[in-house]
Amino acid sequence: MEQNEQRSAGQPPELTDLDARIARAGGTSSRIELQPHRLRQAKLQPCQSTTTQLDDLIRENGYLRQEIVFYQESKNAMLGFHSQTLEAYHSLHIALRELSEKLVKAEGRLEKYWGIPLNGAGQKDITVL
Repeated sequence: MEQNEQRSAGQPPELTDLDARIARAGGTSSRIELQPHRLRQAKLQPCQSTTTQLDDLIRENGYLRQEIVFYQESKNAMLGFHSQTLEAYHSLHIALRELSEKLVKAEGRLEKYWGIPLNGAGQKDITVL
């Protein structure tokens, strides 16, 4: 969940950099349309003809479809990143465990060679993960 969505129910969503770029290009987004000044404009507009209303709804449907595609692609990209991150974490965890085990074995061999524990207390210097 985005931090912008953790707002109180009565507040409009904050505009993102992407929304600002869309507005500069002459477009709109659902976040832009939910801003107070846009809502006031919509309420103050005179009644439109059915044809004009239909054209506006078709245009709005178009940009909403584009937003849906954007959010689906964003979600898929983030899920892919999450999956890759988990794989990397598991690989690192396995590698660290193997390293720990090899270091413990190496320390044990050196202790055996010298006949005494290296730290003088009979405990291993290396923590096995």
